[in-house]
Amino acid sequence: MLSALALLATGCGNGDTPEDPAPDQPDALEGFRLGLALPTTADDHHWSYRMAQEAEAFGEETGVEVQVSSAVFDPTEAEPVIRQFIDGGYDVIIAHSFSHEPVIRELAPQFPDIPFALAADSGDPPDENMLIYTYSYLQMGYTMCWLGAQLSENGVLGVAGADQVPYNTETNEGCRVGAEDAVPGIEVIEAFSGDFFDQQRGREVAQSLADQGADVIFESGGTDSSLGAFAFCEEQDLICLGTVADQSEIAPNSVVASTVIDWRTFLTDLVDQVSEGTFEATEYSAAFQNDGLSAIAFEGPAAEKVPQELQDSFWEMIDAMSNDEIDLPESTVHPGLP
Repeated sequence: MLSALALLATGCGNGDTPEDPAPDQPDALEGFRLGLALPTTADDHHWSYRMAQEAEAFGEETGVEVQVSSAVFDPTEAEPVIRQFIDGGYDVIIAHSFSHEPVIRELAPQFPDIPFALAADSGDPPDENMLIYTYSYLQMGYTMCWLGAQLSENGVLGVAGADQVPYNTETNEGCRVGAEDAVPGIEVIEAFSGDFFDQQRGREVAQSLADQGADVIFESGGTDSSLGAFAFCEEQDLICLGTVADQSEIAPNSVVASTVIDWRTFLTDLVDQVSEGTFEATEYSAAFQNDGLSAIAFEGPAAEKVPQELQDSFWEMIDAMSNDEIDLPESTVHPGLP
């Protein structure tokens, strides 16, 4: 069993104020402590990795102590970690998974003076001391599959998912809309590994899609298991498209683009609210319109697989998305948010 209590100190380590603080370090953040619970490993190069990466950099820049516990997907493993943060007097606690929602829903009312931030997609409103955050699944899927559909010579775009949970199914919905807008009649086939951790299963899903004729694969799962799909694409010289983090770092010869979550604005606003005593129960969705999403594309050797004209058109599409000029379905997972 994965250890639920293996805490990895990052940021400023023990929380002591550096002897020579950066000139722009806010005095209000000295001694501020942030606890972060991740569902998968911090090196999954997806969901957990991206938040750990951004939180760690945020801590180094601001002097905030960031304490991370990783690989606590199961609520029974997450609860003692969250309680440890509570007992430790952390100023704000971030539970970075929909699987943590039952734990936070139980504990938040018991500790009304502690602000909690929860990554959730149940659609239920936040409690009084809770901020719910997410990202635009539809935009994530749309942008990558708009590009992927135009790169498929076979007219078959494969979508490799982790599991049929709300974030993944709505990402795939956005994918289908983007693919159809780009290439009407494009065949989009999807498969799920049914697992968030097993990379071999992720690899097998990608293999099954290729066996059905997919020559471009959009990896929509966003967890440890997804790494198997990228490994398959890299070995088979297939074009692959990524989510959450820059996947060209691990599959440079196959990944032509990734839609990336930028958590820095979210973290800055969250910590500012807590430190200033203005924390509110609200909801946040990272999207292109608020700079919570961005695209990293055509920067590695795989860029040679994308004609310059299509690269230019891709950036025009991203600009249109940022300017709210692309019509997307209403989100059923987090209604009212991008």
